[in-house]
Amino acid sequence: MQAIQLVLALAVFVVGVILASAAILPILSLIERRGGGAIFRSTPSSLIVQGYGSVRAPPTEARLRLGIQTLAPTAKESAAQAAQTMTSVLAAIKEQGVESHQMQTGAFSLAPKYQYERDAPPQLMGYTTSNMVAVTIANLDSVGAILDAVIEAGGDSTRIEGVRFTTRDPAVAQEQAREKALADARRQAEQIARTMGVTLGKPIAINRAANEPAARPMHMMRANVAMSADFETPIQAGELEVEISVDVEYAIH
Repeated sequence: MQAIQLVLALAVFVVGVILASAAILPILSLIERRGGGAIFRSTPSSLIVQGYGSVRAPPTEARLRLGIQTLAPTAKESAAQAAQTMTSVLAAIKEQGVESHQMQTGAFSLAPKYQYERDAPPQLMGYTTSNMVAVTIANLDSVGAILDAVIEAGGDSTRIEGVRFTTRDPAVAQEQAREKALADARRQAEQIARTMGVTLGKPIAINRAANEPAARPMHMMRANVAMSADFETPIQAGELEVEISVDVEYAIH
């Protein structure tokens, strides 16, 4: 009887060890390192690395967001002033060689404006009308002159919210950045395989990283202006940086 009990106890112990190992080994087989934007995960038969690549390219167009804002005692007066001023602004833009299809109204609003003071009811100051337009400029050398023309035509009502430089066809730069990302992933995998003392095999899977950004402007300008254009506005287009990240899983032996 004691021998049977001993065998049963030993069997229970062995089963417990097996179950514990099954629970621990998957955790031990996952190694994660983060540094310099790279991620490495190793399993018993493969490793996963994240490669990064970037390419700088000159922009091919500029996108302006600008418009006017007026304040008048009544909504009708505010809207009329805004219409007249915006008409002058659009005409000034067209005089710089910009065509109608390159402009698109992005926002229009008309709302009462109140002044708030402590222990007093809100006081109506008038009505504010805002009219914003997005303008796409192909000739980057004309951006400064267009801004000056807008300021001259809009006067104190002028609002310039930003200038953003982009590329019309980012495919070439994205392809170059992707090649660099794949090469970076390969270099990481080779270095890790040497360190681990294993043989690096072929790629099993390649995935684009979820956080891949679009072309990122290296130089941007944001400004709100309301002044006379007695100057020339300097604008620097700079370069765009296209960034790509890829996750590559390699077989290891």
